[in-house]
Amino acid sequence: MKLVIHDLSPEEWEKYKDEYAGCGTVSDNGGIRPCSGCFCCWNKTPGKCVIRDGYENMGELIRRADEVIIISRYSFGCVSGFIKNIFDRCLGYVLPQFEVVRGGAKRVYVLANMGLYESRQLVNLFAQARQWSKKMGFDYCGSLGVSAGELIGGLMDIMPFDSLFMKKTAQGMDALSKAIDACARTDDIYTEPHRFPRSVYILIANTNWNRTAKQNGLRPKDLYRQL
Repeated sequence: MKLVIHDLSPEEWEKYKDEYAGCGTVSDNGGIRPCSGCFCCWNKTPGKCVIRDGYENMGELIRRADEVIIISRYSFGCVSGFIKNIFDRCLGYVLPQFEVVRGGAKRVYVLANMGLYESRQLVNLFAQARQWSKKMGFDYCGSLGVSAGELIGGLMDIMPFDSLFMKKTAQGMDALSKAIDACARTDDIYTEPHRFPRSVYILIANTNWNRTAKQNGLRPKDLYRQL
């Protein structure tokens, strides 16, 4: 059986439901709760979420499906909050593979991607992660900030990851991965596209923004409209 997971409104789904006749469906009823990270789906009720909101068996539904079709809004460069919650609530069907390392200390490493050119704008995020780790009793061990993530992702399709404009990002990823493997600390690392002019980046970003706005029926003045 095929399984369709979507975040469409009832009116929107009405337009497409005939295309997916015979498929199982999971939709947003407004009641889904986010994963709490309690690990009960591993330790207490293996494979089943302990949050009883109608979405506790998502892992089982996806496991039984021959094909899973995801229909999601594009939200901040990712899937919608509802679809992300669905994925998170499937955690119980992923083997934990816990391993006690050096007395079981909980270490926190952060890898953050942002669309802007200057990764140092992530400094506040890393400060929050450091403070949160302190309050939780975890060991904050360092972060890597990757700027111009969409640009870097596009370049990875046409050239080696450790070459030209992606060189600094590759070096940062290598440093962070080595720290994780060694259970060691590292300084916070900020990377920008290597020798990629900021002016060219802004030109590309503005061109793509205008094209996307046009595709969605927006005009430049619409972007500045006050509601």
